[in-house]
Amino acid sequence: MKKSLLLLFILLSQIVNSQCNNGTNYYPSSIYNPTPDSWGYASTCNWAGEVIRMNIVSGDSYQFSTCNNYGGVLASYDTQLTLRDGAGNVVAFNDDYFGCSGYSSYINWTATYTGILYIHLNQYNCVSNMTCTRVMIYRTEQQLQAGPCTNMAYYTTRNFPNQQTGVETIACYYAGDYCQIDNPEQGVQYDITSTNPNDWITVRSGTYDGAVEATGFGIATIQSATSGQSYFIHVNVDDFCKIESTCRDVVISRVSALPVTMLYLTGNYVSNTGNLIEWSTASEQNSDYFQIEISTNGYEFRSLGQIQAAGNSTSKQDYQWIDKGPLPNSFNYYRLLQYDLDGVSEVYGPIMIDNRNKIYKIIKRIDMMGREVDANAIGVVIEIYEDGTMIRTINK
Repeated sequence: MKKSLLLLFILLSQIVNSQCNNGTNYYPSSIYNPTPDSWGYASTCNWAGEVIRMNIVSGDSYQFSTCNNYGGVLASYDTQLTLRDGAGNVVAFNDDYFGCSGYSSYINWTATYTGILYIHLNQYNCVSNMTCTRVMIYRTEQQLQAGPCTNMAYYTTRNFPNQQTGVETIACYYAGDYCQIDNPEQGVQYDITSTNPNDWITVRSGTYDGAVEATGFGIATIQSATSGQSYFIHVNVDDFCKIESTCRDVVISRVSALPVTMLYLTGNYVSNTGNLIEWSTASEQNSDYFQIEISTNGYEFRSLGQIQAAGNSTSKQDYQWIDKGPLPNSFNYYRLLQYDLDGVSEVYGPIMIDNRNKIYKIIKRIDMMGREVDANAIGVVIEIYEDGTMIRTINK
């Protein structure tokens, strides 16, 4: 039961404009020891104007919340949270947290000393009341081995930027938060950067603690996104997963990708058919169609026609075009213009097919021992032509 003398304390509530100081009005009387990796609380019912005492360990990270997005409990009034050390110095303060409902409060703070922390709960503006409020507390032990981070504090959900927007900015990101990013384009590269270049960024997929896709200081890159996959961006002060309640912006940039990854483009003459042009792609991103063009000099081209592209593909795609009327007695040059859905194009080639009429003569005949022989030689004779072709015949 609350002491009746608290009524007098309520009447003498402080009226200040920023961080609050409730003196030694401790409740509960015991010092709270938070359990790592779970939300907890010192009391089911704290009043504004009271101070919660809690043991802390230097290097460990702590979250304090009256916000339902963090800990699942929402205060019914406009709260303020002030953290003070043993000397009374303010080490952190929050009035209305950007990522919370209503006018609730949230602090994400890393301890700089081992000892007792004093959590001052107030109603704005440093007022006391007798409304029950549960201050939720989460402790994360210091990570002693560098590596990818997994934050517990959810911030927001956004969509990846597209070809029209290009960039998505998430303002006032705290180190220790994570956010969910949905609707990526298949195969597209995305860069995630922080306005604090020293921040450590971890990108996970599937769930907030899922597979690590990318890490880096100041920037992390998703090389080839998977359509329909959700990605989770964790931001920390360093690669030991330190947190702090200081704003920085996180920017997600769509990196323009080549519409296709070409494996090969080849061509050859097929007797009684024409010139066969073949090509293959390893992947395609928003690919619309291929335009086939021909030239006799290698720099002035005209269109022969179009073939529909696969659109979006991560598997090998094979294409071919037959030019049934190549220019005779000439070199024929072919190239591809690949267009994606927004009109951007890439040029592949040219390649050349020699359609000149050729009559090659025999320059040498040899036997199986490599000895040169004449046209009347008996037995196996190898005829060598001027273009390097070798044909084996049997003379009787």
